[in-house]
Amino acid sequence: MNDRIDQRRGCQATTRRTPPTDIQFRAQPPADIDKIPTVAEWLSEWMTRRERQLRHNTAASYRGHIRNHLIPHLGRLRLDELRRQHVMDMFDAIEDGNHLISQLAGSSDPLDRAQVRGQRVTNAATMHRIRATLRAALNAAIVEGWLTSNPATLLDMPDSGRPTPMLWTEPRVREWQSTGRVPSPVMVWTGAQLGAFLDSIAEERLYALFHVMAYLGLRRGEACGLLDADIDLDENSIHVRSQLVEHGGIPTLTGPISRASDTKVPIADRTAAAIDRYRALRAAERAAAGDAWTDTGLLFVNPDGTALHPSRITAAFATYLRRAELPPIQLRDLRRGTATLALAAGIDLRTVTAILRHSSIAVTGLYSSVTAELAHKDAQRIKDAVPRRAAIRGDR
Repeated sequence: MNDRIDQRRGCQATTRRTPPTDIQFRAQPPADIDKIPTVAEWLSEWMTRRERQLRHNTAASYRGHIRNHLIPHLGRLRLDELRRQHVMDMFDAIEDGNHLISQLAGSSDPLDRAQVRGQRVTNAATMHRIRATLRAALNAAIVEGWLTSNPATLLDMPDSGRPTPMLWTEPRVREWQSTGRVPSPVMVWTGAQLGAFLDSIAEERLYALFHVMAYLGLRRGEACGLLDADIDLDENSIHVRSQLVEHGGIPTLTGPISRASDTKVPIADRTAAAIDRYRALRAAERAAAGDAWTDTGLLFVNPDGTALHPSRITAAFATYLRRAELPPIQLRDLRRGTATLALAAGIDLRTVTAILRHSSIAVTGLYSSVTAELAHKDAQRIKDAVPRRAAIRGDR
């Protein structure tokens, strides 16, 4: 499915000694030295070959690594002249840029802050992905005979471990209110805080979208890409089988992130009521739009029926968060909050893994499916873990 819709320094480093791959020993003799491309030329050629074989998000990630880091730092070198030290120098330069961005962003001078507005530091996990892109491209160069070894295989890289999620406990909230310090890059609301947020946006047009993300742990693209046909309020379930991404600024419907993500998710009565209420609002908008309505088949749409821009959902969340005066989290942290609340409600880890459709033991443990009866009961228990004030227009 692919339908267009209208810190190396300051970080603990780990050394990975990767043995030479089989591909290195199968390399052909070096090609004609007069025809050897530069790193920029090879990366462009390799990306052109690979692009059609990759998922949209993966291809976009590769292009970003090549455009923003690999070509600016390494592109001028002839491919056979590329050495491990050149790659290490690139990561040193990226880290130097990180320090400058952080320094200017924290400056009291508005002109300093303006220089880095919209720029973000390149974290350790992204550096590992940049290295992986380069390594894949250079492995392909070995097959072509341009190289005999891969200078991106043996590198000292910063630890790319995920930051530990932390709960917004009362002491941490008080510290944040007095100092503005956020304890971790990944913060999770308590049930009371989530309830307060949902109460604060209960009359917003897309309340049901944020409700679904919070209660079911859907990713942003999955929530925006829900199809009307995949909502079964008789069975109280949602089939998550697509996601909406932005391709060149245009919302595009694609397949699920992984095989595990393509599954049915049970919903509680409160979630069904929120969706039913939203559908009534959407029906009124469709009647008012008449022939101007665009039928996309999506559940959540703009007032004229066109697809939502996922980036605008993130911006809306930030606006609602400031208005609610709650401790800050990222939109993606609503998904982590779902897991926290489910575990707090007494749901076992394997069931939480199934609800969130994880496939890796590193995230929530061994993946296990659950029976429809048990899953629906557990969905109700997640609902009960979020205290709400008096019911709001059918949201019970």
